[in-house]
Amino acid sequence: MNTLPAKPDNFRMATTLCLTILLAACCAVAAPPTMRFDAQGKFKIVQFTDTHWDSAQEKAAETLDVIDTVLDAEKPDLVVLTGDIVTPERDPLADWRRLTARISGRKIPWAAVLGNHDDEKHGTSRREIVKYVATLPGSLTQEGPESLGGTGNYVVTIAHNDSDAPACVLYFLDSRAYPRVEAIRQCKEIPRHNHYDWISLDQITWYRETSRALRAARDGTPMPALAFFHIPLH
Repeated sequence: MNTLPAKPDNFRMATTLCLTILLAACCAVAAPPTMRFDAQGKFKIVQFTDTHWDSAQEKAAETLDVIDTVLDAEKPDLVVLTGDIVTPERDPLADWRRLTARISGRKIPWAAVLGNHDDEKHGTSRREIVKYVATLPGSLTQEGPESLGGTGNYVVTIAHNDSDAPACVLYFLDSRAYPRVEAIRQCKEIPRHNHYDWISLDQITWYRETSRALRAARDGTPMPALAFFHIPLH
């Protein structure tokens, strides 16, 4: 049975409604201020990864100095943190607050995904970390759908300079930490670097459905996109 609306306008309205519902399902917090391209069509993103920051370590201040230097030199529109960012032996939430204050203090929005070490030493779960990080000043981070593998699968859009219509979409995916199947973790025939986890099929399906909805809302025109995650694709 053909269930598509007969009229193009109705189809467009139905597609927009589906897109709104889909994106709303990805967002557990109120919509942040709109990010947009500038008048020259530019939007600058600075990415930090694998800082392994611990405020108790001797070189902690040096890491913050590097972050300060990069932010002051680049003056980005958005900062993305792609995992293994804060890895102390205790009180990771306080260290997340301390580190990201260098970003939010400059009124720069930022978004994060976790790596394989962010929840390794201190007993605070990935969901607890992401839930807290999402509440920090300037954070665009979201917990994402609970039905998906991992925690922190979400999208952020960047608008056109002269309208609120999305011009670009950023996908954030949790590549998780270690395989959940013990046999894989203990397999000696798998090289050590393959003992890390991966993006699961349900996350890929979610990405495809979100991308398809965004494309349909643009009358079939693909939306430019970037994806951020910690563990590389194999």
